[in-house]
Amino acid sequence: MKTNTRSGFSAFLLVLAIALPAFAYEYPLSSEAIRDAYFLATRPGHESAQFISLYTHTLPEFKVGSYTSIVTIETPYLQVAEQVRLKINYHAQDAVVEIFGKAQDFRIQMDIYFWRTISDSVEVNLIQNDKEVVPRSIKRSSIYPMEDEYYQGGSIGEHLEIECAPEKIDSSVLTIKLGLPDGRKAQTKFDLADLR
Repeated sequence: MKTNTRSGFSAFLLVLAIALPAFAYEYPLSSEAIRDAYFLATRPGHESAQFISLYTHTLPEFKVGSYTSIVTIETPYLQVAEQVRLKINYHAQDAVVEIFGKAQDFRIQMDIYFWRTISDSVEVNLIQNDKEVVPRSIKRSSIYPMEDEYYQGGSIGEHLEIECAPEKIDSSVLTIKLGLPDGRKAQTKFDLADLR
């Protein structure tokens, strides 16, 4: 019994030792990382969905009715997995040939809910290693709900698409600080040592 337990524990440690270095943000992506993203995206079941859910956080501080604010980071690795998931008759080798050595972005998508006027905007600060990360671009658009008998008109939030230079991001904690025009604040943290 002890032998089985020891060999099982040893196998677990070996898997853990192999897996741990693989789960950290990296850029540029290696051919192995591209293949890993391919196999993650094509794996049946809920495992890939659970993995992808790690890249999205909710902000319960910012709500309008049943709408809760969300922040999603899209690392180059996650973008590759998403590209692969949408393709038919596509293989790991195809992904490596198509993606390896090509420039990628580090993206952040946000749906921030608050009652707003046209001139209101969400204030965003990205912090890593006590330094501000300056985005390449920020695109903003108003969010409008589906119309029903309860909807009073007007925007209920702002959608933001942020692009950053991936080489300016490392595998430490990325803090995203948000401020609303009414003075409310919130933040969320993504530990990029645990994400790819």
